[in-house]
Amino acid sequence: MTHQAHPHCTRPATPPPTQPNTPAFSSTPVAPPVSSNSKEPSSSRASHVDNALSTRNCIRFETDTNPSILDQFVSGIPERYGKITELEAVLEMAEQFINTADKSRQNENELSLVVGAVTREVRSNTGCNSGFVHSGAKPMGSRDSNDLSSEHKGRGLKPDFFTSRIEFDETGNGRPISLSAVLAVATSVTEISQSRRSNRLASRYPNASVGGSSSSSYPDPLVLPNDGSFTWEDVRILVELKSSSKEINSSSIRSNLILKAAAVLRAQWYRRFVIAIVICGTKVRMMRFDRSGVLVGNSIDFTEGRGVLLIKCVLACLVASPPDIGLPTDLEDPTTTVIDGVCRLVVKVRDHDIVLGDKIASPPPDYLVGRGTVVHKARQCDGVEWDLVHKISWPYEARQHEGLILQELQDVEGVVRLIAWDVPVVEGMLEGADILRDFPIATPPNDVFHSRQLRQTVTSYIPESLSQSHSVLTLLNDWRSLYQVVDRIGKKGWVHRDLSWDNVRLTHPPGDERLSITLIDFDLASRITGPTSGSPERTGTIAFMPIPILLSSETRHQELNEDEAVFWIGFLASISRTKCGSNEVANLYVRGQTLEDLGLKKAGIVSPMGRTRWRGWFGDGPDAAILMKVCVQIWAELESLYSPLSEVDKNGKSASEVGKEGESKQEIQHGKFVQKAEEIFDQGIEQAMELDPKEKEQALTLQPAHHK
Repeated sequence: MTHQAHPHCTRPATPPPTQPNTPAFSSTPVAPPVSSNSKEPSSSRASHVDNALSTRNCIRFETDTNPSILDQFVSGIPERYGKITELEAVLEMAEQFINTADKSRQNENELSLVVGAVTREVRSNTGCNSGFVHSGAKPMGSRDSNDLSSEHKGRGLKPDFFTSRIEFDETGNGRPISLSAVLAVATSVTEISQSRRSNRLASRYPNASVGGSSSSSYPDPLVLPNDGSFTWEDVRILVELKSSSKEINSSSIRSNLILKAAAVLRAQWYRRFVIAIVICGTKVRMMRFDRSGVLVGNSIDFTEGRGVLLIKCVLACLVASPPDIGLPTDLEDPTTTVIDGVCRLVVKVRDHDIVLGDKIASPPPDYLVGRGTVVHKARQCDGVEWDLVHKISWPYEARQHEGLILQELQDVEGVVRLIAWDVPVVEGMLEGADILRDFPIATPPNDVFHSRQLRQTVTSYIPESLSQSHSVLTLLNDWRSLYQVVDRIGKKGWVHRDLSWDNVRLTHPPGDERLSITLIDFDLASRITGPTSGSPERTGTIAFMPIPILLSSETRHQELNEDEAVFWIGFLASISRTKCGSNEVANLYVRGQTLEDLGLKKAGIVSPMGRTRWRGWFGDGPDAAILMKVCVQIWAELESLYSPLSEVDKNGKSASEVGKEGESKQEIQHGKFVQKAEEIFDQGIEQAMELDPKEKEQALTLQPAHHK
């Protein structure tokens, strides 16, 4: 990514891209997954791998075409290091490793000798600060205490070896100097009172530590053991070591690496892809992981030439440039500032310098494939409040940028305020055609390559989301307001397509005590008519997705589908107020089910038989009775309006077909529904107001003006 420096910093400025929607990222050519935001835990490692790749084939294998991706990787070694592969001392270490391969024992010590010999030569010639780390017995952790689940740590997930940027102090102890580590070190040094560049911070305080590192217990002291100082945030390249050549095609090795790569990408949200070098006996292969899937390179025997290929692999891992391993160059030396004693990263979004605060959203653990959305609290460099959010994600390139959508909807009441957006330029990016040329793969017939693109969006921060804990009256008002916002967006020609509790925010406008609804996260929004969104998959937060969308990939999300999604927002919030209802909501998030399975499950919930169970989910009491009555009436109205659309479809006409009046069937039915829904909510709100005089008095300030 290219950013301009904060005015207090001295970094040279790089101009923002002239075309904000210029393609900047193309993943390896793998088929995209079926979208799912399920976050319920699962017990087996196999199921975690399924989650990481979702339900469609996201693993691709290199063909026999030369050169291989591994050959291309090692060919990038700068010429000044070429003589290292010819040194006798290094070749002897490689031969020793080869002689211990396939001997039914782990040969970690022998690999560490090869690594040490290469590292020593590299550091004697240059100031390279990359090094190898051995994970030891401890599971890998995260510097963000909230970033990894206890289950994730409990599986003992860790690389065998990995590379990292390392700085050694005068006693020989090493510590990581990744972006995360440097920010942590800078924060721990209380003397810092102004912005500094990260490498200067590291060199200024050589004794500062993010946990400490001890002398190596391996044959070569340049291979560090991980005593907890190194985390997923510090990993540059994964290295997997197995003793037998027979394991080179092991699916379990591949599965474990998928989970490890997912952990790296989750911790390093700015990263394009992750490389893994797999060494099994005398065979080696390279694997590349990104947010579209996995590219598995061919296995190569490295015994020829006294193990020169093995030496090259170790050397390339040490000296590869940041873009060659998926990292943005500018974050090797980031722009930072100190706020309230905490060192913060400053990023450039168009012409705005944005300071990133605490992370408030990130992808669920073990998900490799997906948008990889990460959200931080944020503020302008000259601001005084954390009143913004910075979102970075990797959606499909064919999708319209969320910033462009929000620009068009800024005059719609109830849409989040847009501050800035762009497509960061990432050095070394490959376009789709380049990847298809440079990375030949075995691609199934009719498979389509869908590239992803790195994007940034900054909007206003609204901390409170819709909650089932609100009073019945408040919940009904929120629910009613949501229908109104969705209707206003629909009249502008858009549907949100990712309605959820988290994306429905509650705001208190200045000088107005009434609650109002604001919608956020328009990443998946689509036009109602015209070209489709560009997504090859069905999208949304699964619990709230409309049944027709779940049951058919051919159904286009339109107005009535959005009305149904709003129904699920209110219905699930209403039944979540009881233990029985909460269990039913949790049932919708069971991992392993297909979207079609979930569609049938939700269809069962609203079927005549399913509705006989609603009483138990809503519970007893007059407030529960009011909520249940509203839900019954809203669904009955939706069901009655859906039916004519089904009849139209059976007659061979599209539900979106435009009639003489310029309105589609969906638009006409949606208009009828909105009018009827207003009446249903009016009745429910009136009944809720009669429950308690205090509630009634409060309601007069909560309701829209025409109800006062």
